[in-house]
Amino acid sequence: MPAPEIFFLTAEPSADLHVSMLAAELLRRRAYRLTGSGGALMRRAGVATDFDSTSWATMGPVQAVKRIPEALAMRRRLLRLLAQRRPDLLVLVDFGGFNMHLGRRIRRFPWHLPILYYFPPKSWDQSEWDRSDLGRVADVVATPFSWSEALLRKHDIEAHWVGHPVVDRVQPVADQAALRQELGLPTAERYVGLLPGSRRCERALMGPQMIGAALHLLADGGYHFLWSPGPPGTTDRLAIPAALRAHLTVVDDSVRLLQAADLTLTSFGTTTLEATAAEAPIIGMYRGTAVETLTFMMMRLPTKLYAMPNIILGREAIPELVLRQSDAWRLAQRARGLFDDPAALPRMKQDLHEACAALGPPGAIVRTADLIEATLARGGATP
Repeated sequence: MPAPEIFFLTAEPSADLHVSMLAAELLRRRAYRLTGSGGALMRRAGVATDFDSTSWATMGPVQAVKRIPEALAMRRRLLRLLAQRRPDLLVLVDFGGFNMHLGRRIRRFPWHLPILYYFPPKSWDQSEWDRSDLGRVADVVATPFSWSEALLRKHDIEAHWVGHPVVDRVQPVADQAALRQELGLPTAERYVGLLPGSRRCERALMGPQMIGAALHLLADGGYHFLWSPGPPGTTDRLAIPAALRAHLTVVDDSVRLLQAADLTLTSFGTTTLEATAAEAPIIGMYRGTAVETLTFMMMRLPTKLYAMPNIILGREAIPELVLRQSDAWRLAQRARGLFDDPAALPRMKQDLHEACAALGPPGAIVRTADLIEATLARGGATP
């Protein structure tokens, strides 16, 4: 009997990472055929990818509109592939705009393809709204947040809170001084991380602001900066000024950077969750192009909070600078204010500890693999 085939559909580096951990756990249990769309991490974990999809996701509505023709063409290719291959289970991961459209089309197939949705759309949103459409696409939902399970079950969706996998791989640093020595950092009074994101557009918009903030702080003396380069295999077009180079260390691993820094300037997104699990103080920021800024201001978003620890806690536990606020001078001023207040960073660490508890205990990957196996065993149909 051939090994069951599981097809994973991811669209960005964070999903590539989550699925690579999940793939390793599944293959530890038995010989599955793991296929799908993903990136280098999934391939190294044993997933045979038909498409490299780590750059499919966009930042902001303007980029999304520009890439509609490309998305439609990719959807057609995926539908043909899935119809031909007929995997035993399709696992959709985040990427709600694309995956929900794809799922609706799959439900028109004359045969039933079981679908498990991992990281359902807007799972972070704690407000009440109609989520019933997800139940028409997915047989089973694995969600990282407890409130998401409760809200989905109100719509008779079989949802399971598995916890967030960031807790499986990120913890507070046990010995920060030893880590700094291991990274070869020079002695400094204050260590500031600079994490402008993994997508090229993020780095182009936010990287120069972070570099500018570092130059403002450098004038105060006593600072050393930790710089996060672009993803492996990409060309980082951000130039580090000569005045900053002697006071800056490149740290490839974002988690180790967060753990080594006293404070990190970061874009919104996965890094804010890593900071939550690491209990590492951060300032979150977002910038867009002029058109994206105007669009953002006209959108009626369901939240006034954007960094994940703030969304979890329902209050601004870490500072957020959005759009025009996120310029270099304001970033530097906000960092100075946190360092000048002896209680600020310890208070932020305590808030991050509280937010981390809401992500669930370790074992999210194991629980998700259990759910996948249970779904496969019953052919995806809800009991």
